[in-house]
Amino acid sequence: MTDEKLEQIKRFFDNYASLDEFIEKYINVHKPSNSEALIQLFNETKSNSDVWELAKFLRSTDTLRLDKLMTQNVTIEDIINLSQKYDLSKYKRTLIKLDNKNYEDIDKLSNLPTDIYIKVSGDKGICTLDEFKKMREFFNNFTSRYSTYHLSNLEKITLAYDYIKFFSYNETQDDRLAESRSIAKSIVSGNIVCEGYSRIFCQLLSEMGFNSNLIFIEPNEKEKGGHVRVILNIKDEKYNINDVFAFDPTWDSNHDMSLITHSDGSIGYEIESWLKQGDTIIEKLPSDIRYLFYMVPIHEYSKYFSKEKIEKIEKYPSGELIELSEQLMTILNYDNHKPKDNFIFDFIQELLYKVKKVEGYKDDQIEEYIHHVIEILNQDRYGRFDKYKLQGDANKNESGNMDVVYHNESTGTSEKVVDITKIPKENVSLAIKQFAEGSPTLEKCLQTIYDLGIVTCACCKGNHIEVNEDNYGTRVNINSNAYIAFEKNSNWQAYLSPQLINDEYVAIEDDFIIHYGEDHDMFFEMLTRDFMTGVKDNKSFLEEKKSSDSREAIDKLAKQSYLFSLKKNGFSDEQISMLLLLKSKFEKVYFDNTLSDTDAIRISNELIHEYNETLLQYFNENMQQTAEKLR
Repeated sequence: MTDEKLEQIKRFFDNYASLDEFIEKYINVHKPSNSEALIQLFNETKSNSDVWELAKFLRSTDTLRLDKLMTQNVTIEDIINLSQKYDLSKYKRTLIKLDNKNYEDIDKLSNLPTDIYIKVSGDKGICTLDEFKKMREFFNNFTSRYSTYHLSNLEKITLAYDYIKFFSYNETQDDRLAESRSIAKSIVSGNIVCEGYSRIFCQLLSEMGFNSNLIFIEPNEKEKGGHVRVILNIKDEKYNINDVFAFDPTWDSNHDMSLITHSDGSIGYEIESWLKQGDTIIEKLPSDIRYLFYMVPIHEYSKYFSKEKIEKIEKYPSGELIELSEQLMTILNYDNHKPKDNFIFDFIQELLYKVKKVEGYKDDQIEEYIHHVIEILNQDRYGRFDKYKLQGDANKNESGNMDVVYHNESTGTSEKVVDITKIPKENVSLAIKQFAEGSPTLEKCLQTIYDLGIVTCACCKGNHIEVNEDNYGTRVNINSNAYIAFEKNSNWQAYLSPQLINDEYVAIEDDFIIHYGEDHDMFFEMLTRDFMTGVKDNKSFLEEKKSSDSREAIDKLAKQSYLFSLKKNGFSDEQISMLLLLKSKFEKVYFDNTLSDTDAIRISNELIHEYNETLLQYFNENMQQTAEKLR
C-alpha cells in the first residue's frame, strides 16, 4: 500500500468519530461484503497502530520489503536465500518478519549488507535486529529460570504475571508511540504502557504454551488512549480451576505500596503517589504486592470493569480479531463452571507460597508477603472483594445491644493488625485505638503498657460477637472473656497488685491475663492502675494464685462468662438453652472414655459443626429482627 493510498484511507476514516458512528453511517447503509475487514482497518487507522508506524518508516527511508515476500514459519536460511535475489546494497534498510521465538542462527542476518529491521508476529511496530535479540534474551531468561520446577498451570501463569508486574509505567513523551507499546522496544527501553504490559504478558504465557487474548477498550474521558488487558482460559487440576479470566498487569504493576496510618486514625494500604495530607507511612512494601486485578472471572467481567466498552478482542500472537457481536463465553468456547465469589481466597496462600518460593523468597519473607497481599485484597477499593473487607475499628452496628466486630480471619485476627514495634511513636496511639476494639478502658490500658516499654501481642475487650470471614465461609464466635497477651519473657507480671491477683474472676498464665467476670471495664481500669503504680513485691501472691487455680474452677468461670455474654448481646432464653445443650453434648463426648479416638473425633466434629451453624443462624435472626425494629 502506497503512502498516498494510506493518506486517502486516513482522510476517509477521519469523517467518523467512533467505531459506532462508522458502523451506523457506513457499514449499515452500504452493507459492504468486506465489512469486517473495514472495521479492522478503521480500528488500526484510528489508533496509534503499527500501520502508521510502518507508514512513517517507509516514508523516511529507502526500504526493501522482504516481509511482503515471506510466508509463515520462515527460517533464517530462507531470508538469506531470498535476499540473494536482490542487490541489498541499493537499500539502506531491509524489513523482514519473524515469529517471536528463538533462532539459533539469527546472527547470520548481521552479515547482510543492509540494516535489518524486523516486524515481529504479535508485536507492535518495528524493531532492530539488536532489539530482537535482547527481547529474546529476556524471554529465555524467564523460561530457563523456571523450567526446572514442577509447576501447575496457574503457578506458571502467576510467575509470568509477577514477571511483567516489575515494569514501571512510563509512556514516551514524543511521537514514538510504538516504543511504549511494542514488546521488543518496551523491554529494551523500559518505556511501557498498558498495551506493552499486555503484549509482554501474552508472550510470557506463549513461551509456556498458553494461548491468550488481548482486549482493547475504547477511550473514555479518563483514558484518552483507551486501555488493553488480557483474557485466557485457565485449566488447573491442582487448584480445581477451569474457567476464563481477565488479567490487568498494568493496574497491578510496579507501584510503591506502603502500610499507612490515615489522618482519621485507621490503618490501611496505599500507593505512595496517592497519599493524602495527614497520611503517615508505617512500613514500605514490595512493589509487586498488588493482585487486585488478577484472575477476574470472565462471567463477572462487566462487574469489575464497569462503564467500559470493548473495542476489539485480538488473539495472540496471530492478531486475528474476534467478532464483537458474539458473547465472550461463546467466542472463546470454554467449559465454564463459574467459580464462587472471591474464590481466590481459597488458594491464594498455597499458590503464593509456591510461587514466591520459586522466585527465591525466604519463608519468613513469604509469610509477611502473603499477609500483606491478603490485607490489600481485603481493603480493595474497587469493589471486587467487598464481602471480605475489613470493617475498620470495632464498632456497634445498628443492631441494638449487639456488640459486633467484623474481620477476615485469613489475614490474621483483629486482635493484632500490625507489629506495634514497627509503628512510629507518633502513630502508636492511633494503632492502639484500633487494637482496643472500641473499648476506651482497654485503649488506655494498652497505651499505659506501651509507655512502659512492655510489648503486647494480642488483646480482646470481651463480651462481644466476632464475625469471621475466612476461606471456609462465615463463622460467629462469642468472645466473652477479656484478656491481654504479652511478648514472651517480658516482666509484665511484676506490676500486678495483690488485689488483682486474688480476684476470683482473673486467671494468670505465663504470657497473658484473662478476666472472666461481667465488668471488663473495671478489670482494665485496675490493670491500668497496676501498671501506672510500678513494680510490686508480689511473687508470693503469684505463686499462690497459680497453685490454687484449678481447671475445674476456670471452666466454671468461663461458662458463666459465656452465658452473660449471650444475654448481653440479645440472645433469647430459648436460643441460649439450645447453645448450652450443644456445648454440654460436646463435653460429654470429650470426657467419654468408652469411645474410640476415631468415634470421639467424628462425633465432636459433627457437634462443633452443628453448634457453629446454630450460632450463625441465631446471629442472623437477631440481626434481622433488630434491623426490622429500627426500620
